[in-house]
Amino acid sequence: MENKSNISIRKELDIPNTFRRYNGYSKKGNYEFYCQEFAYSAIYGNLKLSNLSYILKLLKLNKPPEILFLVRVDDCNDIYNSFPRFSIYPQKVNVINRLEMCLEELAIKGVVASFLGRDTIGVFLCFSEDTITKIQLGKIAKYLINKVKKFTKESISIGISDFCKNINEFPRGYIQCQKAFENNFSKGRENYTFYDEVQEERILLCKEDMDSFAAKIIFYIDSVNFKGYIEEIQKMIKHISNTNTSSVDVRMQMVKLVDSISSFYIKEGIEKEKIDHISIVAMKEVLNSNFIGSIEKIIIEFCQEVMKNSIIIHQNIDEKMKLFIEECIKKYYKHSNFNLEKAARLCNYSPYYFGRRFKDIFGISFNKYLTNYRIDKSIELLKQSQLSLEDIAFQLGFCSVSYFCTVFKRVTGLSPRHYIKENL
Repeated sequence: MENKSNISIRKELDIPNTFRRYNGYSKKGNYEFYCQEFAYSAIYGNLKLSNLSYILKLLKLNKPPEILFLVRVDDCNDIYNSFPRFSIYPQKVNVINRLEMCLEELAIKGVVASFLGRDTIGVFLCFSEDTITKIQLGKIAKYLINKVKKFTKESISIGISDFCKNINEFPRGYIQCQKAFENNFSKGRENYTFYDEVQEERILLCKEDMDSFAAKIIFYIDSVNFKGYIEEIQKMIKHISNTNTSSVDVRMQMVKLVDSISSFYIKEGIEKEKIDHISIVAMKEVLNSNFIGSIEKIIIEFCQEVMKNSIIIHQNIDEKMKLFIEECIKKYYKHSNFNLEKAARLCNYSPYYFGRRFKDIFGISFNKYLTNYRIDKSIELLKQSQLSLEDIAFQLGFCSVSYFCTVFKRVTGLSPRHYIKENL
């Protein structure tokens, strides 16, 4: 006959049933799983309070959390295209680990958990209302922001809730934090906002102002004035920031801007399929952006692509060929079998003639140009991701990681690992 205490333990290890009011499937979880279950249960208000003491024991806490820091990580673009490459999975494991280490360094008890598929992480902190001030909370938030930036190269912003006197108040705290992100949208990355600092009143952008900005941007693109349209976009973003417009309305206005610029250049004669592709990419990135600074960069890059295509209409043969070749390399450089012969076929030239014309136009051989291009891309990946050298080599069309390392050292003078140590 089984001991009654063993039966009790077995039931309580049915974690979803322990944490939530509905019955879940039986699963023996680990600490990370407990944290995630707690985070979801807390913000949706369906924590099973009769098991609270056992839940706290699983979470290694001696009292319920009272403050929520909702952490927003860098823009989470096209996360489903990355899945299931776990090194860049949207849980942002590297950020979670660093946040947990920060709490240990500060001797603060709490729970850190990712909301899967989102760009937010919940940090539930244990305090006593009469022993912590907003100034102290602000210092903690800044500490987390700086440490995450230093050790993971990720930029985060934080929304801070009011004190939650019991677990049932965390749904309200979660909403407070989400509203706080409205302020961080304009303030930018590496900032924090308290729940009571949110400006509730929002102003709609004036249509006449946005039409004026669009017309000036198109004028500068049409004049091939790179500096002009960048300055105009910066003026537009500054104007938007000063109007206290909601993040949703800003995104919608930027989608309209992209659409109006696209429509203008389709009428001007740019290939519709090409301009549609550029526009859709820009619109998707705008809608995924968490900060107005990100949107500024997206619009500038979009205008740059439009300008490249607009000048084709009145360019000479060499200039058209240069743009076409650049587009081919941008499209095919990841393919391991992409070489001079294939590039020549895409341009309808013999390999000999293409190689000679390429060197005349670019001042460098095709093979050297392609190698340098791939190495430049590898440096971007080394700086911006947690990919292994094997993954980077594979993504850039190198046949092996050893060959990639050899070429990298030949071009930069350093091995990839030494480059990381000296530059990151």
